[in-house]
Amino acid sequence: MSVIRMHILAESSYVDWLVGEEIVITTTGKSAWESEVRLITAVGQDSKTLTLNDSLSFNHVAVSHSHDSYSYDMRAEVGLLTRNVKVIGHAHDDLQKQSFGGRILIGDYFDGAQQWTGSARIENAEFYHMGQEGYIELYDPRFAVAYLGTGSVSDSKPSYVRKNSFKDSFNTAIGVIDAFGLPVSDNVIHGTVEAGIRVKSTDVTIERNLVSFTQARACYQDRVEEMNFDHHGSIEVIECISGVVMRDNIVAGSERSGYSIVGVSCAETDAQWSGNVAHGTLTGVKILPEYVTPAPCTRITGFTIYNTHDYGIYAQASSIIEVDM
Repeated sequence: MSVIRMHILAESSYVDWLVGEEIVITTTGKSAWESEVRLITAVGQDSKTLTLNDSLSFNHVAVSHSHDSYSYDMRAEVGLLTRNVKVIGHAHDDLQKQSFGGRILIGDYFDGAQQWTGSARIENAEFYHMGQEGYIELYDPRFAVAYLGTGSVSDSKPSYVRKNSFKDSFNTAIGVIDAFGLPVSDNVIHGTVEAGIRVKSTDVTIERNLVSFTQARACYQDRVEEMNFDHHGSIEVIECISGVVMRDNIVAGSERSGYSIVGVSCAETDAQWSGNVAHGTLTGVKILPEYVTPAPCTRITGFTIYNTHDYGIYAQASSIIEVDM
């Protein structure tokens, strides 16, 4: 059977991607399942036109809207999944059934009275079939990459997670638990069970990450768990007190929420939350009663949300909620 090739155009920027590399084209509908992975078979001389190995299975729209002084785009994001350094969970016959891949844990331990604390600079790596499904407690994070109790990032303990790709993970891709000041930036995450990024720390910077196709455990692999009320966000920042920077992230396709957050204090005038986008999700942004909000008045700011199944913003909290438009 002949291969039908598909051309796409990167309108906003040039790309330095190569033939044979893998990309994800995100959903623009309301279904998380409409994100698609394809191989590049040719790159045009303009470094903008890509030829793919197969036609796309779904329609992906590209339109712009404006209202008064506000304008926004509704279009598919395209992310590069291929990296030259690859970390791959061990393949075996029951891999998908068990959903039990590899993981990287950066933590601390005691040797007698001596405490040893880990650090890791993870950059430009490709993670495939990582994480272990069902292990979601933050004291035992079986994520693709997790920093657990590593303390503050410093010159002597440098750590970051940037410019990586995560594909077909069996749990969260990136976890930051009590790892203060850790930057998580420019990562492409496609296919996780529960959150793509989970943060329980302060002074963490989360910026320019793309998260697509987040599955819920309640219906993972055709389950029907009617009493499973877990409602994770693709990017989750729900146990943080201060100092979180959230800029220019995109969630495109989630069976639950795009973002689970506690927001920022209404009194905080320099909150660095801006340019975040959610589409193709059940709910765009969510605050639930069990989340510890930072102040009597909580502000939701810095989000563009469209094409959600239920609510753009769902907030159920004891504090006053303000929403910036």
